[in-house]
Amino acid sequence: MIAARFRWLRTKLHRLFRRGQQESELDAEMQFHFDQLVAEFEAEGMSKSRATAAAHREFGTVDSYREEIRDSWRPSDLADLWRSLISAIRSLARSPGFTVLAITTLALGIGANTSMFSVLNEVSIRPLPYPDSHALHRIYRATPQDQLGATSPADYLDLLEQKENFGEFTAYVSQEMNLSEPGEPAMIARAFRVPANFFDVFGIHPNLGRNFRLEEEQQGNHRVIILSHNFWQSRFGGRPDIIGHTVRVDSEPHEIIGVMPESYNDWRMHGYVNLFRPMGWTDEERRDRSANNVRIAGRVSSDLPPGAAESFIANFGEHLAIDYPDQNAGTSWHNTPYEVVKVGGGHIPLSMLVGLSGFVLLIACSNLANFLLARTIARSREFALRGALGASRLQLLRPLILESLILAIVGGLLAILVTTWTTDFLTVLSTDDQGDAVSFPTDWNVMGWAMGAAILTSVAFGIAPALYAMRLDLNQVLKSGGRGSSDGRGQKRLRHALIIGQFALAMMLLNGAVLFIRGLSDLNNRKEGWESDNLITASVRLPEADYQETERINLFHEQVLQQLQALPAVESASVSYALPFFGLSNPRKLIIEGRDTVEVGREPVAVINGVSVDYFETLGTTLRAGRKFNDGDHADALRVFVINQSMAQTLFGDTSPIGQRVAYHSEDEPAWGEIVGVVANVKSVTPDAQPITFQIYHPMAQEPIGFNEFAVRTNGPIPHDLTDNIRHIIAGIDPTLPVRKLQSAASRIDRSNYQTGVFGQMLFGFAVLGLALAALGIYGVIARIVAQRTSEFGIRLALGAQVQDITFMVLASGLKLSLAGSALGLVGAYGISRLLKFAFPSIEMDHLPVMTAMFVLLLVVALLASYLPARRASKISPVEALRAE
Repeated sequence: MIAARFRWLRTKLHRLFRRGQQESELDAEMQFHFDQLVAEFEAEGMSKSRATAAAHREFGTVDSYREEIRDSWRPSDLADLWRSLISAIRSLARSPGFTVLAITTLALGIGANTSMFSVLNEVSIRPLPYPDSHALHRIYRATPQDQLGATSPADYLDLLEQKENFGEFTAYVSQEMNLSEPGEPAMIARAFRVPANFFDVFGIHPNLGRNFRLEEEQQGNHRVIILSHNFWQSRFGGRPDIIGHTVRVDSEPHEIIGVMPESYNDWRMHGYVNLFRPMGWTDEERRDRSANNVRIAGRVSSDLPPGAAESFIANFGEHLAIDYPDQNAGTSWHNTPYEVVKVGGGHIPLSMLVGLSGFVLLIACSNLANFLLARTIARSREFALRGALGASRLQLLRPLILESLILAIVGGLLAILVTTWTTDFLTVLSTDDQGDAVSFPTDWNVMGWAMGAAILTSVAFGIAPALYAMRLDLNQVLKSGGRGSSDGRGQKRLRHALIIGQFALAMMLLNGAVLFIRGLSDLNNRKEGWESDNLITASVRLPEADYQETERINLFHEQVLQQLQALPAVESASVSYALPFFGLSNPRKLIIEGRDTVEVGREPVAVINGVSVDYFETLGTTLRAGRKFNDGDHADALRVFVINQSMAQTLFGDTSPIGQRVAYHSEDEPAWGEIVGVVANVKSVTPDAQPITFQIYHPMAQEPIGFNEFAVRTNGPIPHDLTDNIRHIIAGIDPTLPVRKLQSAASRIDRSNYQTGVFGQMLFGFAVLGLALAALGIYGVIARIVAQRTSEFGIRLALGAQVQDITFMVLASGLKLSLAGSALGLVGAYGISRLLKFAFPSIEMDHLPVMTAMFVLLLVVALLASYLPARRASKISPVEALRAE
């Protein structure tokens, strides 16, 4: 049955596209039979002329045979469709202005939306390259500060003992490691410490070499590494003999035993990783429940019933909170499939961009609907004539649908081109300082989305014009002679509603974009608690193998700071755990001496930062009360604290905090210290950082660590050779230490906010595109109004109306529509600003002058878009208008 239908279709198509050849074959066939008949008559004794005449009488009318044969193989449906398609193409070609506007609108609107879909496709739709990836789960320890938190080694090992209730568990600790080898500059590598089963759980194995062995998890046996494919290529040139090669990692020799396949380095899983090393926990680390740096992954067993894994993880977290309340009170555990959380911390901004690009698409769609409706109304007489000549309603509808499909196909192809350009730009923007970048390929998913969106948009928004054409009163249109082909009341209401909606969406986009960019600029220029001018920073990580003793770390700090402060251009220098204006983590629960014990889970929490003596002078942080640290606050002195102003005011009120004793929870026991000073609050410049409320500073010498942020303030503009001097000083003390983030504070702030800036640029781009499309829409509506009311304007002018009266009348029509849309958009703009504030807590999104300015801007744009039609209306000649009437 199917084969027969296929042969029928093939025959019809063959005849349709080889019509000329078939006509020649038909003529030859008929001529052959005619000649045969003449030959028969001649054989009977007739002359040539009499035989030909007799053959004509016998053969009959040639044309009737020819038409009969043609009817037998004419594919009427396909031919009609082909003729309609050619007619639709010619109709669009006769209106180049409309065609270009419609295709451009589709290309821009769908291109913007498809660009965001390509990002979403890369992040959330494209399958992960692992066997049975749907069974891979992340396990989180949620706290009030972090819903996607890590856990401690001891908690993970407890979970591992109960794996039969889940399936398989593995873990990783993400950290930076110093990597060096003879003849090559030292560098900081992004590394994972993992158990031996890590790659087995994910179902992948090294391309070269071997996996980790169980005994290599033990401290002392862990000096082997596996490279990621990208790092093998970039650092080692893809050497095939790399297995067995030795490099120094954190100052210890490590043998390279494997190279992972390229598929594992999928940025959606854990970001880009350079190398993997066995976990190598010490006995002390295995007992630790306070260092929450372990990320857990698992593979759910197929034998478990639905929901069993989730219930087990939740129950496990509840038992931990009961058994170890000091570390786990107020926490909960949950698990989520990797397929759901591939996007990581950027899912809120990405989801917002996808949604906001939908606003642009809606504006484009409403524009397209307006264009198609106006075009259909203008062709009322054409449809009436075709109906009078016998065309059915379906035949009237078919060209409109075909025109929409043609626009959709061309617009969709151009949208794919726009998407390719945009995603290439996004790939460049996503490149990090090690050259790794996220690519957003225009694959079949993306192309299918673009073409599907284009076709659905064109067909869906072509329904209104099609319904208008089908409901035409043909007699009325023919009686009017084509005059008064105007919008009915329903069509006017629809067109006006579309324009109001466009301006409302444009107002929401523009207001949100400008508020966001203004807030980001204010955040970058924020000077509360510190000064960025003439400040340069550098990050140095001290490997534990060489810097186990606190004396060695303190000596390194002293040597670096002494040499830095000896430079002629340097005013002061400091070292700290972190620079607070880039956002701090490490929150610790507080205890205040003499206060009643606070209910578990409701203790105040502060962020801890170890700093050197000149830290506050270097950063420009103002002392509010008491004193700063001095040389007497050395490693053997009594522990002292400096707190920020928010903590002093909230926890101590009118009582002076100076001399009060507080403690924060440490690994073994509470770390008690005396408050000796209060400094100004320091606000983060990281947009997505939660505001820091309480902060405790303690002398770096009393609790030094291997992660160091150096800050250097110069006594004038930063000299060009200062970065080289800093590198030489550190290399002179320890040549194995790489220096990172050696740049001015301003540059570092810009870099840390880079992705947020890209978000703002894209948001602003969507807003400008939406505004342009809305302006185009109102221009089309007002131009249509002027065309419909040409006679009216001519009569008004003939009766004495002034030109400015006509101009004002047209401008008022556009202003009323834009005013209604902009006012409606203000309500939605408030919701957009709240959503942005949720995604970026540090950015202030409330600013009435900005909202007012955007409201006025939209009205100005509407007036400008209405001006050209208004000017045309003011130049109408009364005589020509009445003559046309």
